[in-house]
Parts: sequence; structure tokens; C-alpha cells
Amino acid sequence: MIFNQKGIKYILKYITNNRDSFDNSHINLVEFAHLYVPFQHLFAGEKEVNSRLFFFVNKGQGTIFIEGELVGLKSGDLVVLDMEHNYYITSHEWEITYVVLTGDFLQETTSTQISAFSINDPHKVEDILLSIFEETKNNHQFLVTAKSLELFHELYHNKKNTYNVISHLSPIQTSKRYIDNNFMNDIHIDDLAKKANFSKFYFIRLFHQQIGKTPYQYIIDLRISHAKYLLKRTTMKIKEIAKDSGFNGETNFIYTFKNEVGVTPLNYRKKEV
Repeated sequence: MIFNQKGIKYILKYITNNRDSFDNSHINLVEFAHLYVPFQHLFAGEKEVNSRLFFFVNKGQGTIFIEGELVGLKSGDLVVLDMEHNYYITSHEWEITYVVLTGDFLQETTSTQISAFSINDPHKVEDILLSIFEETKNNHQFLVTAKSLELFHELYHNKKNTYNVISHLSPIQTSKRYIDNNFMNDIHIDDLAKKANFSKFYFIRLFHQQIGKTPYQYIIDLRISHAKYLLKRTTMKIKEIAKDSGFNGETNFIYTFKNEVGVTPLNYRKKEV
């Protein structure tokens, strides 16, 4: 596995050099790291069907680029990935622990689907991950397998942990779809950020990166576009169009429309009809 070194502070890192000695009937630790990662970095897959990457967020929040989609992760989240693809991670600031495990037994005990978990007891998972590393250093192969199975049980069978298969919609795409369906109603950026599990500042920044405009501007553009349609195609009153388009009153609608389009709604209607 290749990991971009620039900007990364490794608190602890281990990469095995004796893969030839692996007993694939057990579970083997290939790589372990506890690190602080700002900005963007790359995990390069090794095309191994019997390997899994366990990526745990100790602190902070960020995103991981998975099969063409950005998936948001926050403190206490863990994602299980196969090792057949590349993964890009991006964050303003987060601290993570990851392990790469290999062995034929993995195919029987873990899902082949990309899975995300919200961990109820993150300290317990941190301890298990560290134990896997320590037992590998001590060459206790049986205990490495035992601790790995304990990790799998904690993830897939502890009902206190929230488990779901990652969908193809990133948190930002999910927020965009919500706005598309609800722009005529009150929408608060704080609520969107909370649903996406991001801070407001990080949500706005990420939304702008992916959509090309801020969530506020995206909402305004949808409302203006809808209002234009009603002005051209209906005889609804300006007050009614303002309400139907999601604006907070006729005065707010007229002011915003003129600011965005350059003319008042009434003059736009006269010009277009």
C-alpha cells in the first residue's frame, strides 16, 4: 500500500515485511497506522480479494472518495473497505487509525459490501485495533486472529452500533436531493449540516466544492428558476408566487428577484409574456 507522506504526522505506523510467512488460514495484519491527516491523501489498493481495510476516525471529520462518491465520516465512525480499489481521503483536520488485514478467513467473516459503522463505544474499538498491532509485534498469530474476530463481532453483531451499507449518494448529494424536493419550504443550512454529520462551516465548504455554489445560493437559484416559470406560465399573483417558490414574504421575493435577475418580478412578467 502506498500512502502519501506529505502533511501527515504518524503517531504510530507498522508495515509487515514477512508476508511470505503468512498462514492464510489465520487473519494476518499487513499494515497498521495511527495518524493525523490534513488535506487530501491516497490509499492505493493492492488488488487483493482476501484483504480488508478498516478505517476508523478517532477525532474530527472528513470524507473518503469511494467508487466515484464522497462519503462523509465523523469521530467514532468506522468504514470497512476491500483492497481492490483506490481510496482518496480529504479532511481539514482529523485523526484516524487504520489496519489492513488479510487471510482467507476474512471472506467468510466480513461482508464484501462497503460497510460503514457508527460506533457506540469507540474506545473499545480503539483498544481492539491496538491489540491487533501489539499481538502482531509479539508474533502471537492466534491472538491476532482472536482479536480480529472480536473486532468483527463488535462491528457486525453489537446492536448498539449503527450499521449500514454505503449508498451511492454522498451526504452532499443527499442534501442536494433534499433541497431539490423541498426548496419551496423553509430550509436551514444548520439542519442540512447536522443531517450530513458535518459542522456548518465544513458542510458549506464541501457543498461548494461538489456542486459549484454554496447551499444558500443553490436554494436561491432553484427558487428564482421556479418563480420565473410561474411568472411566464401562470396568472398567479406576485404574493402567491413568492409563497409557492419558498420566499419569506412578497417584499423579500421582490428584493431577491431583482438582485438576482436585474428586474422586478412584474417587469420580468411583462417582458416575457
